[in-house]
Amino acid sequence: MLPVNAFNNLDYWEFLKKFTGEPQEAETARGTSSPDSAGQSESSANVVPWRPKTQPRRPSTVCERSEVALLRDCDAVERRLRSQIQSCWSEVQRRCKEADIERSGELDTDTFLGMLFMLYAASSLPQMSAGHLSRQCMDALLMLCAPVQLYWRSMRRAFISHDKETNKTTKLHVCHSQQVLKQHNIHLSEEDLFHLTSFFDKNISGNISYNDFLLIFQK
Repeated sequence: MLPVNAFNNLDYWEFLKKFTGEPQEAETARGTSSPDSAGQSESSANVVPWRPKTQPRRPSTVCERSEVALLRDCDAVERRLRSQIQSCWSEVQRRCKEADIERSGELDTDTFLGMLFMLYAASSLPQMSAGHLSRQCMDALLMLCAPVQLYWRSMRRAFISHDKETNKTTKLHVCHSQQVLKQHNIHLSEEDLFHLTSFFDKNISGNISYNDFLLIFQK
């Protein structure tokens, strides 16, 4: 699970420690306890308060199972992330420092996840003949990330269907691309559309490669 505080800010130093390959002090610290706390636990164990007998409770196995499943999911995600984060650890650290203007060691969770997404998107760019990736385009891509990933397969089928009806070049006119987005309840502002087309249509041909568009959001 992500190390966040009460304000839902991410302690990115703790996050990055997980992927350095060094042993974590926190785990060893948890296994030790102070003599005072041990003495308190022993003394408190000798005092058993009286209470009336009640019907024995059944263990909440459903909650326990869900917690175990959640921990397993977190472990699986961490294993997948480990090799990817280690390969670009210095770049992640640099971007974290740039975003952490107040030098607090913490980032807003959305900001951090957005930064990871853009690092992933940047790794896909060499495969694409894309234009300049502006900050406004990044914001638009981040806004599109969740809905496009949700309807990714359906949108791909819609893009291919439109392409078969037109020129079969894996490229669609901006208007047709916008229609597919609207069919999936994704509505872009004129400003977002401008920045996205500037990125995906650097030659200003009026057409967008839907394969390039979907590539960025592919899970």
